Amino acid sequence: MPKATADELIKRTTARREHLLSLREELVSEADVKKQTTYLLDTAKTRARETVNQAAVGVLGQAAETAKERWKPLAILAVSATVCVLLLRKLVKK
Repeated sequence: MPKATADELIKRTTARREHLLSLREELVSEADVKKQTTYLLDTAKTRARETVNQAAVGVLGQAAETAKERWKPLAILAVSATVCVLLLRKLVKK
């Protein structure tokens, strides 16, 4: 096998350097993609937590409102019954 000339060696070295540079650029771009993916996943997790928290607060608020609506008539009935009993006692005592 014949020995390579200086020009051939320089061409091969230049080609190798370009190839290594392209490989390095690919690695850097992949690392950036990993960082971007991590950031996007973290953002999605945060938004999901916020949505769940808002939904939980909404459900609790709705449950409290429903309880208020159902207990108001019962409370009014209890107060009215108490007043009626007191008035009947006064009438019976006279």
